[in-house]
Amino acid sequence: MPSFDELPLWSAPFGLRLLDAAMQEHATRILDVGCGSGFPLVELAERFGRATVAIGVDPWRDALGWTMEKIRYTEAHGASVAGGVCERLPFRAASFDLIVSNNGLNNVADLAASLRECARVAVPGCRIHFTMNTDGSFREFYGMLGIVLRERGLRECVEAMERHIALKRPPVRQVCALFRDAGFTDVRMNEDEFAMRYASGTAFFAHHFIRLAFLPSWRALLPEAEADEILAEMEKRLNVASEEGPLTMTIPFVLISAKRE
Repeated sequence: MPSFDELPLWSAPFGLRLLDAAMQEHATRILDVGCGSGFPLVELAERFGRATVAIGVDPWRDALGWTMEKIRYTEAHGASVAGGVCERLPFRAASFDLIVSNNGLNNVADLAASLRECARVAVPGCRIHFTMNTDGSFREFYGMLGIVLRERGLRECVEAMERHIALKRPPVRQVCALFRDAGFTDVRMNEDEFAMRYASGTAFFAHHFIRLAFLPSWRALLPEAEADEILAEMEKRLNVASEEGPLTMTIPFVLISAKRE
């Protein structure tokens, strides 16, 4: 099962904060937007018990298959999945009394439209809890990449990198404003961070999850003819940086909570 373990490992630090918030609610129908390979969907179904229905939605069909295997294995009978995108949720209006998204909503094509859909399927009083990693994520990597690109005179690539970061990890206050525009109130944010550590730059680039989730987008920022050379230079410099201790990649994130009036 490709990436069965790596995806929950990445999402766990976010998800633990989200679970703490979600368990303060009284819910009978839960929606997990961007449920991926099933965390925290299955965990929510088990923690709330069989009287609660928890439905995950995601466009990634392979991940939904893995989630169904988890549901069968854990006997989390209240959990199920549906294929679809958040901009067009396959549910009737006012269907859920709790909505969660663990680092999922920030990966949609249109966040504003997705939040409007979340508001549509939420009953009055429904709370939404959403985690996302913020623009300081992997700052150690991006800082060094910016230096390498500037040394090569690739200013346009630096600008592309900055646009990529802004698109994938928009400012938190901007995201909170979109929640309000969609019809949510009592918007609150709680910031936190964690770190992922590697023995070297070589170990970092070879890690399966880095190759799956990050390397393709990094490579797309670079001139095709120079991409391998630039990445090799990054690996070399990260190896030097790791000589004084484990290579650390910092991931700041935020938990945003809001209420549907």
